[in-house]
Amino acid sequence: METNTKLPRFNGKTLVEIPSIFRPPMVSQIGFLEGDFGEAFLKEYQGRVKTDYNGNSVLDVLKYEDGVVKGSNPFAVVLANQILRQEGLRTATQADLEKVLRTGALNFKGTYQNTSLVLRTEEDNDYDKNTPLAKNLAKQLKARGIKFGPENPVMIPLTGLEIETAERVHGLGFGGFCLTFRLREDAEVYEAPILANKDYCVILHGEDAEDELHVNRPRPMLKIGGGFDSKDIDEKTGLPKKLDFDLKDIYEIRGHPKKLDTGKRTLYTRNSGLSDLGLDHDLDLNSGNWCLDGSNVDGRVVVVGAEKNKVFN
Repeated sequence: METNTKLPRFNGKTLVEIPSIFRPPMVSQIGFLEGDFGEAFLKEYQGRVKTDYNGNSVLDVLKYEDGVVKGSNPFAVVLANQILRQEGLRTATQADLEKVLRTGALNFKGTYQNTSLVLRTEEDNDYDKNTPLAKNLAKQLKARGIKFGPENPVMIPLTGLEIETAERVHGLGFGGFCLTFRLREDAEVYEAPILANKDYCVILHGEDAEDELHVNRPRPMLKIGGGFDSKDIDEKTGLPKKLDFDLKDIYEIRGHPKKLDTGKRTLYTRNSGLSDLGLDHDLDLNSGNWCLDGSNVDGRVVVVGAEKNKVFN
């Protein structure tokens, strides 16, 4: 349900995109949900969660603390977009975040951001709670003639999605009230083979690899897809163009890298199902998080204002 609530003016940091011979410089505003704007946004957001989604706990994850809205998961970011869109604003894409990292407009260190969903297969072998969501998105993608698979995942920016209620489809929420994602007509979907699971090394989520080997309990696995440099980013998708990782620099037991070259960041992947994608606390790129309803106080929703051509005198 849309409301007529008007939010205060959004005053973000100025983000100037470096011009090229093919385009003029573009200027936009980018920032966190903070100050009067953030506080008013959260009031509107919480009202929507209560009224439109029966107080669904998956969405009720944001809070205003220390002058900024904290918390984030893909569901919350999509709902945030449904509110921001009425103000001519949107949440940041992965490409936006990479521009910020290049310019230093915002400090993301110690926080995380959700920007996209990554679909590899309809069945989620690691986290079956996601399978209904994956199948629902797969059906919509197939209707548009879009193919995907473990070797050619697709990336769906959260700006191209809407939240829908879905009784008994997905095991999130409470009181039998559930959520799913719907592709918007203007949704952009990108083939992302760079996010395919590579045979580098396994990081076992939540426990040491040694413990896992001894106990022999199957758990979801996160893999290092490779190292990449911030200079080698596709401007349209915000994804690495290439990976550069040396297997000699892997701890055999834990599977963690011993080192990365100066300036290198790490890409994390997995091999099935539905994951989110975004920056983690160390500015690495994580496309392997299967817990779509998870949120904590380190999460930040990043807002982007309309882009305009900048004319230099």
